[in-house]
Amino acid sequence: MKSIIKQLYTILLVTVACLTVAGCSDDFKSNLRLDGDVWVNSIKLDEYAGTIDYQNKTIVVGVPYDYDVTRMAVSEINLSEGATASIAVGETIDFSLPVSLTVKNGDVQMNYTITVKRDEAKILTFKLNDTYVGKVDQLSKTIFVVVPLTVDITQLKGTFTGSDGVTVTPASGSIQDFTNPVTYTATYRSAVTSYVVTVTQGNVIPTAFIGTASSVSQLTSPEEKAAAQWMMDNISMSEYISFKDVVDGKVDLGKYTAIWWHFHADNGDNPPLPDDAKAAVEKFKVYYQNGGNLLLTRYATFYIKDLSIAKDERVPNNSWGRSEDSPEVVDGAWSFPIAGNESHPLFQDLRWKDGDKTRVYTFDAGYATTNSTAQWHIGTDWGGYEDLNAWRSLTGGIDVACGDDGAVIIAEFEPRANSGRTICIGSGCYDWYGKGVDASADYYHYNVELMTLNAINYLCK
Repeated sequence: MKSIIKQLYTILLVTVACLTVAGCSDDFKSNLRLDGDVWVNSIKLDEYAGTIDYQNKTIVVGVPYDYDVTRMAVSEINLSEGATASIAVGETIDFSLPVSLTVKNGDVQMNYTITVKRDEAKILTFKLNDTYVGKVDQLSKTIFVVVPLTVDITQLKGTFTGSDGVTVTPASGSIQDFTNPVTYTATYRSAVTSYVVTVTQGNVIPTAFIGTASSVSQLTSPEEKAAAQWMMDNISMSEYISFKDVVDGKVDLGKYTAIWWHFHADNGDNPPLPDDAKAAVEKFKVYYQNGGNLLLTRYATFYIKDLSIAKDERVPNNSWGRSEDSPEVVDGAWSFPIAGNESHPLFQDLRWKDGDKTRVYTFDAGYATTNSTAQWHIGTDWGGYEDLNAWRSLTGGIDVACGDDGAVIIAEFEPRANSGRTICIGSGCYDWYGKGVDASADYYHYNVELMTLNAINYLCK
């Protein structure tokens, strides 16, 4: 398989090189060297061997969980015959962030991304009786699960998923008595992590994620799929539903206290709503007007026009974004200010930087973001909303958070008459999927998850 992939890439590289030089005319053919391979056959950092993925052009080097990755020496690099690399044997490099490696052979070149990954032993998701979802906190190494009052907590089956290669005791599927907290221990090579699982009994409220595909696995946007899967894995009694099933009458929206829609579109300059979402408008209007609550994030915020949630029936007037395949890798942590709104339920129990609770950080250096934004620009230079007071009056919304430029990036629309409540999050800092990045390893990305959980809990009150 590896050799087939190499052959295909060689053909592709030669073809691309030809196309870039006037169709490979005879004049250019004589000067180009396109017969060299640009493969990394093997590489070692501090004698730790890398695993090479030729299809995705990535190299992953595994090291012990507490290893210092800031000064690693290239102890071995084996390339195709005649090829040269931008990194040399003996060179010492900081691998705390991914490092680019360029291999050239004549006029052919290929770029690889080297990532050093410390051993990790994580429980990623946790359920009881295949139904009740646990909230996994990787920082405190705790898992909290709420089950109905009628459930016998002395006989509960715990199931989970873990990081690659991990083993966990007690085993997945075993029955435990959760009258008192139970410790689950995850182990992978040099890494050992213990999680304390605590079960409480209370009311479990049905919620849903709505999307344009028939199931989570069928969602074509990695961004939407990451958000939907997180909800299925972390919120008890949550379900995935499709707009088509709503239109076809296969879904009773009234059973859900809150519904979340996270909609992504590449290069999001005022993208149109999907046809299925438009077709479901009348049913969602009834849901909303009868008290149904909505969490609308990214370009799903445009639904406030169709559902007449905003008084002026307008969409956010300023939107943009990149493609999921071409994200921006940030060189520093991203955040937005919330001064004056620190007590809002959305911002409780987040991870703060240096104790400062006036800014919410959502990802750190090295994260890959599309910076997809749907916000309300404020100011006479743009038109529409002269100032925040004008925005509040015209939309009927509450500005929960504004960007550093004053644009409204999180808005709340309180119930009118018998309607439900709506939360809109359109900040470019609110991002679920970074191509080539393990979001769970990002310290501040936890805040994206917790803000979402806080929003859903707030809407369900």
